[in-house]
Amino acid sequence: MTSGALHGGLARRSLPAAPRAFSLVELIIVIAIMGIIAAVMVPKYASSLSRSRTRDESNRLLAASRFGQGMAALQRATYWLKINLDTQSYCLERGASRGDDFDVSTDQLSAGGYGSSSYTTPSLPTGEEGKPVAGAGRSAAGSVDIFDEAAHTLPLGVWFIKVADASGAEFSSGEYAIPLDPRGFACDTTIYLSSDREKGDVYSVHIGANGLTEVNVERKNR
Repeated sequence: MTSGALHGGLARRSLPAAPRAFSLVELIIVIAIMGIIAAVMVPKYASSLSRSRTRDESNRLLAASRFGQGMAALQRATYWLKINLDTQSYCLERGASRGDDFDVSTDQLSAGGYGSSSYTTPSLPTGEEGKPVAGAGRSAAGSVDIFDEAAHTLPLGVWFIKVADASGAEFSSGEYAIPLDPRGFACDTTIYLSSDREKGDVYSVHIGANGLTEVNVERKNR
């Protein structure tokens, strides 16, 4: 045997073995395991995301109501937090500022908020031609931008369920207006939000008659 043949044989023996590929059965098993994991985790992730969105929207609504209360006191004008249960949106509107001549009486505040058929937004007094009387108010009534938009619409997957007032009356459609008084008072009102109308956690934004606001959550069994 020549030295060349000897070296060639040793070189062939030292070559690494080719890597073994996955068989079709192994690939099917891996895909099945991944599918099971996805089937378990995706619904939990989606549910967690929905709860997070509902919590965020509850805090946004709370911030909007507190902003309205602060501006009402600062401008000595009644602000209105309007919840539209049909379009799933809400907005802030400012009543005309009239010094100590407040737009909402204490009796009205204790009676509760206003449904779409029972309230009118306060406005400046008008003259013969329908124009505001000069000097009648310090600032005109109008909508107020919140979160850089005139009206904030709830994102997909989050709903207003209902609005309840101090008397226990509940509203699930139409527009509900909550006056925010410059003196720090408000109609005792609770606004309910959820990511699932039947099974999801329910977040409630409570605006107290004394002006205090808070967010509570009712956990559903899962």
